[in-house]
Amino acid sequence: GPGAPALVDYNPELHAGADAPPGPWPVVRARIKSASGYQDLLSTLQVTDMSIEVSALGLTDLALQNDVGRLAPDKPIPLFGPRPTVGSSFYVGSHEAFSKELTGLTVHVDWQDLPDDIFDHYREYFDVIDVNLQSIFRPSYTISAELLEGRTFDQSLSGGLAVPLFAPFGAGHTVAFAGGAITAAHSGMPCAPDPDMETPETYRPGVKRGFLRLTLTGPTNEDLATFGVPYARDVPFRAFGHDAFTLRYANQAVALARYDPDAPGSGPAPHAPTACPATFRPTRSSMPWTPSAHFPPRPIWPQGWFRRWLPRQSCSSGWPISRHLAPPPCCFSLTKAPRGLLRPTIF
Repeated sequence: GPGAPALVDYNPELHAGADAPPGPWPVVRARIKSASGYQDLLSTLQVTDMSIEVSALGLTDLALQNDVGRLAPDKPIPLFGPRPTVGSSFYVGSHEAFSKELTGLTVHVDWQDLPDDIFDHYREYFDVIDVNLQSIFRPSYTISAELLEGRTFDQSLSGGLAVPLFAPFGAGHTVAFAGGAITAAHSGMPCAPDPDMETPETYRPGVKRGFLRLTLTGPTNEDLATFGVPYARDVPFRAFGHDAFTLRYANQAVALARYDPDAPGSGPAPHAPTACPATFRPTRSSMPWTPSAHFPPRPIWPQGWFRRWLPRQSCSSGWPISRHLAPPPCCFSLTKAPRGLLRPTIF
């Protein structure tokens, strides 16, 4: 049914007639059609290297939290809390994404109740307004992105550069990190898979791996300036203006109590960015196989059948081959591709 998992471990009762060796592993099978003409060619070859690539779109089984606490992924998500400031963080945890060799990562956010013109919402927070301020205000909202590895967030996906928090227009925004950014974040080395990785429901110090951190880095009052002079001079403006609103409101109350006709406006209440339920897209995560002393290279079966177990315990130790294995109802199937290659598909 639609609620069934994509992959299941071998179960003798569920997979009756499989005649498979015991082991808590999903089943993988490759089958070469007799009419393809590749049987004689492939029967003389040995498999020495293999990888499975998967693309997971729209993951919702996520561990989400901000600096305040845990968040529900199926509810509106206040990414940086009710009073976000520069340095506030948002965390995304996923075993499905981060236990594999990650080669691409996309986070898509649909903002809820984002003002159509966010600068117009904050116009009264500034003492001087010009065309330059209007043009730089929305792009000044930026984040950094880091992966957790070895109990630290030293793996920067953004390479020290600011990543826009909002798209130039509209309420939807997609942030994508390609394989090069992920490799660079790991000091030029691939992100090694870790199928035994545990992803707790919340991030806490001591967790080794499994989380992405997004940190609000702008705007600061210095970002919103011209020739070094801030546009918000009396009351500094940063992040989403929560601190500025409190002080401006107090200043306005004092001025009104003195019957000051030039009392400054406090502006509307500051906005706290809230996202609709998130979609998380780890792409092209791979699980490689290489021969080892325990699992040496094996020839492809001359009759055109090639069957494997995929051990969950260690994806670097190799996968033993068995000729006596029938596929379970849901598994990876390695099917023939052009030029006799084997391509993984899912059914």
